[in-house]
Amino acid sequence: MPQDMSQFLQVFFEETEEHLATLELLLIGLDLDRPDSETLHGIFRAAHSIKGSSGMFGFDDITAVTHELETLLDRIRCGQMHLRPDMISSFLEARDVLQRLLDAHRSGRPDPGVPLLETVERLRGWLRVPEQEAAEEGFGLFDDAPARETADDDAFGFFDEGPGAPERAAAPEAFGLFDEAPGAPAASGAFGLFDEAPGSPPAEERAFGLFDGAPGSPAAPSAPAQAVAATARGAVAPVRGDGESGSIRVSVEKIDSLINLVGELVITQAMLGQLGEQLDPSRHERLQHALAQLEHNTRDLQESVMSIRMLPINFIFSRFPRLVRDTATRLGKQVELHLHGEHTELDKSVIEKLSDPLTHIVRNSIDHGIETPAER
Repeated sequence: MPQDMSQFLQVFFEETEEHLATLELLLIGLDLDRPDSETLHGIFRAAHSIKGSSGMFGFDDITAVTHELETLLDRIRCGQMHLRPDMISSFLEARDVLQRLLDAHRSGRPDPGVPLLETVERLRGWLRVPEQEAAEEGFGLFDDAPARETADDDAFGFFDEGPGAPERAAAPEAFGLFDEAPGAPAASGAFGLFDEAPGSPPAEERAFGLFDGAPGSPAAPSAPAQAVAATARGAVAPVRGDGESGSIRVSVEKIDSLINLVGELVITQAMLGQLGEQLDPSRHERLQHALAQLEHNTRDLQESVMSIRMLPINFIFSRFPRLVRDTATRLGKQVELHLHGEHTELDKSVIEKLSDPLTHIVRNSIDHGIETPAER
């Protein structure tokens, strides 16, 4: 019987938001002259996870974009292509398209203005650039290097062709947006939700990100991604398991309810403390000691619970690198962004109120406070 995937949709939307945030942060911070292999792998994994999980839910438009993006990133991280400045812009544009597609699926209202086909063709255009170089090295543009098989797509089967199938056809047939490859497993029931597909890739690449914490799932995302993961939709409370830190999603309503209950507990503890002061200490020494311990524990509990609502201000700062890059490019200015104090924590409600004013200040500072190179 096909599995009901609707119960996991909200998890998919939240996970994909985090992967898109990771994509943006890592792309903005990528050093074009000396790209870090771990950063490239993190970017690839984000696209890889979005592709796999979107295919499970039948979001073929998201899968199509991430398939091309993943192919490009895999060639770059394996040294088959050189990273170029214009590629970063194309990747960021693809990331924005993915965000619009995700928002459309979440709201249930299609966005007819999304440049889906243009984005896919733009990404494919980068694959055609090194075609001559690939031919000289003895393997085709879309073939894997000798003695190397790319298992990254095998676990999902959304765009893979069956064994012995002909090469991908060019133009529309290569899109494969709504077609299943011969012999590819059905997204809803060919393998269990927590089962691995036959021939799945190594553990560090096979997880969709939907079921983090399951056996064999990849390590947690890099530090910039973790800073963004604490989204405004729900606070993230730390947990520990098998010696590694993780996180769980808890609705803000539950946290607020917990804070209110702790507040009532503090009031009750204060009332008991006042009653204890009226007793003779010599006759109620053990009770006095217990009340003092209760006061200490209640204070610690209150501080711990209140800290759950605290978010690092990096939740706001994380969007500034992209904002500065796009604004500076549009205005033709040279801007270098330096961030300090991004680990300072504030209450979630304060963070939300600061977001728009700070964004406005940064944008205006670039627009009116920095001259163009010619004016300088």
